[in-house]
Amino acid sequence: MGLFVLLNVLAVAALFATIRVVPVEPPLPVAMEHGLPRPSPKPTLLGRAQKRVNAAIRSLLGVDPPTARQVGPRRATAVAAATARPLAIGFYEPFDESSTYSLQRHIGDLDWLAPVWVTVVGPNHQFNVLPDQKGRAVINTAAHRPLILPVVQNYANGKVDEPGAESLLANPAMRRRFLDQLEAFLVSSHASGAVFDFEQLNRAGQSNYLQLLREARPRFASHGWLVTVAAPVDQAWDLRRFAAATDKVFVMAYDEHSNDGPPGPIASQQWWATAVAAAVRQIPRDKTIVTIGNYAYDWHDGTGDPENVEEAWVDAADSDAPPTFDRIAGNSSFGYQDESGHPHTVWMLDAASAFNEISVLHRAGIRQVALWRVGAEDPALWSIFGRNVGTQLNPAGLQHLAPAEGTNVDIEGSGEILRITALPTPGVRKLTFGPNGLLANVDFLQVPRPYTITRDGYRPRLVALTFDDGPDPRWTPRILDILKAKNVPATFFIVGENAITERPLLERMIREGHEIGSHTYTHPNLATVGRTQTLFELNATQRLFQAFTGRTLKLFRAPFFGDAEPTTSDEVLPVWEAQNRGYVSVGLHVDSEDWQRPGVPAIINNVVSRITSGPPVCAGSSG
Repeated sequence: MGLFVLLNVLAVAALFATIRVVPVEPPLPVAMEHGLPRPSPKPTLLGRAQKRVNAAIRSLLGVDPPTARQVGPRRATAVAAATARPLAIGFYEPFDESSTYSLQRHIGDLDWLAPVWVTVVGPNHQFNVLPDQKGRAVINTAAHRPLILPVVQNYANGKVDEPGAESLLANPAMRRRFLDQLEAFLVSSHASGAVFDFEQLNRAGQSNYLQLLREARPRFASHGWLVTVAAPVDQAWDLRRFAAATDKVFVMAYDEHSNDGPPGPIASQQWWATAVAAAVRQIPRDKTIVTIGNYAYDWHDGTGDPENVEEAWVDAADSDAPPTFDRIAGNSSFGYQDESGHPHTVWMLDAASAFNEISVLHRAGIRQVALWRVGAEDPALWSIFGRNVGTQLNPAGLQHLAPAEGTNVDIEGSGEILRITALPTPGVRKLTFGPNGLLANVDFLQVPRPYTITRDGYRPRLVALTFDDGPDPRWTPRILDILKAKNVPATFFIVGENAITERPLLERMIREGHEIGSHTYTHPNLATVGRTQTLFELNATQRLFQAFTGRTLKLFRAPFFGDAEPTTSDEVLPVWEAQNRGYVSVGLHVDSEDWQRPGVPAIINNVVSRITSGPPVCAGSSG
């Protein structure tokens, strides 16, 4: 009897050993195409005198800010008093996955967070709350929860709605309705105020805007909330009046050259220092929050595409065109040609430009600084910006750049077969300082690179049908019956714990000519579970399938982020582990959204419309 028990124990131990020990096979070699290299454009400002830049900086350092009495009495609330101190604030966009990824890593570096959560647009002044399940989860679970000041914009679908905002602001009843909606939203969001960001208003619109802010103050005061406003530096806004009507003014000090104009520095040093000095002269120092930019524009064919800094670095590395620091502008730029031969010009605000701007602000006694925007920034920015950074800026963190933090993945090619063809590589910058202690030059000795994923498998006018999460005893047989009647093959990505009781269905899939792939054993989000569980999920399903069929699984689709391709390092790592063990990862761009149970007609329409209307890079599979 004892021997029998011992044999059983050994058998179970051997079983778990075979699940835990995952065989390793080398990844498939895939060549990667690069864009055509093109020299960086000559910086446009090299002819300007350095003394003009120095004069502009001196003007900012010598600004004598107005007193509170000059702009009207300051409301002495507990909240306002508590915020008259150094602040690090981040603007955050929930519809950008890179923004959410960066927020998750740096929420502890922020005193305040300004998420773009509300838009008010259209002739009916529709109050829209942008969904942000992931971002709210990050906020709610943070060890340090910053003050939340949602941003309210008159911006949607890629453009500013000036007529709608001006109509809203001119109507007292509409202003009251809007504030009713906003107040209820801020209560439900456990907010500490709001950032009003109505843009491109005419003179009458600005006057009515001031009235809205004045009407908001007593409402906000009853909750202890802050009334803040985002104001541009390059337009005729009477900042004194806006400062008097609010608790804080965000001076948006960027977009000297924007994406709707010709290429150029996004915030050259002379322009930036002059604009900020002019703004600060109108605003009490304790109400001033200077918002610096950290992002890029890629100009081509007459327009500029907004990019984050890491995306710009990918273009620079692909094209063998490292960014060049313009010594006068204090911004970096480069040029390249895409695969079609079209020229591109890229300018960026990165950690180097931020070092100079923050250094000057600190010398001017301005220590309330905001970032536009979280997720677009140079990752090295966090070595010189944030609530945990000391009073003395240390530029050491700007020199050696870790491999791309993971907010971007370089994805190339067309199709749904995904292969990781390059791993992240670090970057190196050589810094040169001028006699004023600011960066005078930056040489990119090596541009950092993120993961590179190459897509393949796109075939015009062909669709690959895929089905996830089964086998299901009720629905899978019906799907197989239809496929058999129509003589159509498909691929089933199975979940191991669903397949353990459905051996006949697995055998039928094989018998009728279908492909079978792994969708893990318990369907977890592999981006959150770690390497050990990832390997267990892969191998447990593999061992089950081998035991039932005598065959091996070679295809793999990761749960949750298989609906396109991995976009962060957390998502890429499980794919890398699978690829190293001989799996071929399969994505999909056409999602039937049947999991939302919208009904059969809607499911059919989702698939057909997305296949027929999607770009070629996306029309490959459906699931």
